This record gives sequence, C-alpha cells and structure tokens, in this order.
Amino acid sequence: MTITTIICRIVVVLGQVEALLFIVATVVFSWGAIQYVIAGGAGDEKKLAAAKNYIIYGLVGLFAMLAMWGITFAIYRTILGENPSIPIPSPSSCQELNPPVST
Repeated sequence: MTITTIICRIVVVLGQVEALLFIVATVVFSWGAIQYVIAGGAGDEKKLAAAKNYIIYGLVGLFAMLAMWGITFAIYRTILGENPSIPIPSPSSCQELNPPVST
C-alpha cells in the first residue's frame, strides 16, 4: 500500500463524512421547520420552542460545515497557491486507484 493509496482512502472517507454531515444538518433544520409549522397551527408554545431549537441547531450545523469547508479551502490556497505543484488527490481521481469492490 502506497502513501498515495492511503491519502486517497482518507480523502474518500472524509468526503463521505462531509456529505453525511450536510445531510444530517439539513434534515434537522427541515424537521424543525416542519414541527414549527405544525406547532404554530396548534398554538402549543412548548412545541414551538422545541421546533425553534431544532431550526437553530440545523442552521448552526450548516454554518459550521460551510465554515470548515471555507477555512480548509483558504488554508489550501494559502499554503499551496493558485496552481499547486503538489497534487492533492480528489475523490474522483482516487476512484482509479481504488475501484469499487463488488459483493
């Protein structure tokens, strides 16, 4: 196993985790919005407060993910410049090295 293969596997796993976290944050926000609409019609203040919390948690999660992506991109560009001479593997380039395993 080469260092390129190891880096590729890390890149692929982190890309999948990032996508999963975006999905979770979006679902939490959407669930809070749906609960807010439902609770608003019923006039239940306790459910409205709980729904607001879900909305806030979802927005914080989305903001944190976007901020992490932006900070990572800024560091990457600062260290390696516009056109880096060090190739950083992307998930698509790693597919050639790690073909999907069929079961």
